[in-house]
Amino acid sequence: MPIKKPQDLTGKTFGRLTVLRSEGKGKNGKYLWLCRCSCGNTKVTDTGQLNSGCTQSCGCLKHDLLVEKNLSHGLANTPIYNVWATMKQRCLNSSEKRFKDYGGRGIKVCDKWLSFEGFYEDMSSTYITGLTIERKDSNGDYCPENCIWADRFIQANNTSRNRIETVNGITDSLANLCRRYGFTYATIQHRLYRGWGVEKAFNTPRKRKAPYKGSQ
Repeated sequence: MPIKKPQDLTGKTFGRLTVLRSEGKGKNGKYLWLCRCSCGNTKVTDTGQLNSGCTQSCGCLKHDLLVEKNLSHGLANTPIYNVWATMKQRCLNSSEKRFKDYGGRGIKVCDKWLSFEGFYEDMSSTYITGLTIERKDSNGDYCPENCIWADRFIQANNTSRNRIETVNGITDSLANLCRRYGFTYATIQHRLYRGWGVEKAFNTPRKRKAPYKGSQ
């Protein structure tokens, strides 16, 4: 039986760690890797710890998360803080369901924005509740020069998974068609999910609820 070669992780990034080289097998028989953390420190860990997402830094990430949990700025439960926290999770937490589309593709958060204070300093002056963080270049990192605030229509229109359809001879993104025909994006998505054709979804008027007449 051929000997199974170990998975080569050299050059790959896991959270804040970038694998530099193999360190051979440890005492438990697991393959070890020398990694450099984004903070500058190095750490040796094994394949399982990296692939599972259990180890994502030299230890500084746990410290930073603990610091953020005990923030003194009083904004920990605000919408803008939640935007920032979600952004970091997508890029740094390999267990997050959308990690593959962000950190898994090499999308990073700039050093300044690893702290909420840095993010808040750059982005709070233009923030309005309900907006989302949008990257101008969808393959670029989260940083001041590549990010703007956007409503959900703009974000849906810019996403790499945006859906193009034709309705009544007009071909456009699903988001723009919703605006043209006066539907919410959620309404059209629900209709399509139920198996409606695109033409039917956009050409069927929304039902209006009968006014409540009270008891007779």
